Amino acid sequence: MDQILWETYNPLDFQAFCNALLTFEISKSYIAFNAPGKDTGYDGKYIGEYDGKSGIWRFQCKFHKTARKEAFRSIKKSLQSELKKINDEDHLIILTNTLL
Repeated sequence: MDQILWETYNPLDFQAFCNALLTFEISKSYIAFNAPGKDTGYDGKYIGEYDGKSGIWRFQCKFHKTARKEAFRSIKKSLQSELKKINDEDHLIILTNTLL
C-alpha cells in the first residue's frame, strides 16, 4: 500500500478524501456537509448500523499541517469543544491526518 503524503494536501482535499472514504466504507447513506465556514461540529452524519453498532454517527475531520506535537495539542483542545456539541448522537468519530 502506498503512503499518503499529507504535506501535499490541504483541508479541502482532506475533507474530500474523508467523504469518499466514508461513503465507500459505510454506505451511500453517509451525509457529507461540505459548506464553507463553521460547521458547528458536523463534517458528516450517518444514521444506521456499522460493525455491529447502530445509532446516529457524527463525523468531524481535523487536518493539520503543523508539527505532530502541536497538531495533537490542537486536536485535544478542539475535542473538548466537540464533546459539548453532542446532541442525540451515539457515536463521535474524529478523522485526522495527525498520528496520535
